[in-house]
Amino acid sequence: MPSSLSIMVAATLTLLTPSCTATQPPAPAEAGEVVFEGGLQELLPHHDGDQLVHRTQREGRTSVTVERITAKDGGDFILDTTLDGKAIGRMHWRDDGAAILLVSETFLDGNFLVYSPPLVYLRTPVRNGVLQSNAKIQVVRISDSKVLATGSAEQKMAVKQAASPPGSRDIEVRMERDIRLSKGPFHLVSTIRITPGIGEVAADSTLNGSIAIHSELLCATIGGRRIGDCGDMLPAK
Repeated sequence: MPSSLSIMVAATLTLLTPSCTATQPPAPAEAGEVVFEGGLQELLPHHDGDQLVHRTQREGRTSVTVERITAKDGGDFILDTTLDGKAIGRMHWRDDGAAILLVSETFLDGNFLVYSPPLVYLRTPVRNGVLQSNAKIQVVRISDSKVLATGSAEQKMAVKQAASPPGSRDIEVRMERDIRLSKGPFHLVSTIRITPGIGEVAADSTLNGSIAIHSELLCATIGGRRIGDCGDMLPAK
């Protein structure tokens, strides 16, 4: 998910990764029709070296974000995001074979959030319905790993088959995440469109009901395959 999450948090805060934490079994979704039976790589690509370029718009300003994937052992992978060439965030994800999980993300200047257990993004097979997950949070300073604060997170992922165009395989996800910390609550809402085989192609997000950002995919390199053409914006590795 990731451009929408990284960009939204960076709009008011800033975002790195910690060591791994224990995974949680995905919370069961409400019973619903299966809308996708493929692999997790098709929903959130995470081959080593994958790159995705998005156009983002906020308050009349248009920017370019680039997401780069670094694969780790055990299904873990890191998603680094730049905004107009400036690093703005890092997210630590995990593919446990059944679900995509968010382990941690950078938050505030020089700190990161660690979710325990990790938050569920999507699981396969994907069904119409709602995935819910809850986690304890630690705010950890990057420089010395000191725990600065604790809190909690609650997340709901409402999933459905995209209604248009007719026959589309796209998936729509409405994510609501509430983060409660001593500095105050943060309420993030993102409506995300996922094209299997590519991942997130468009998203509309708000933070605390005010800051609004729209993003759309321009081009990508996924598993060595080029999608779209961004010229020199997506250099070969």
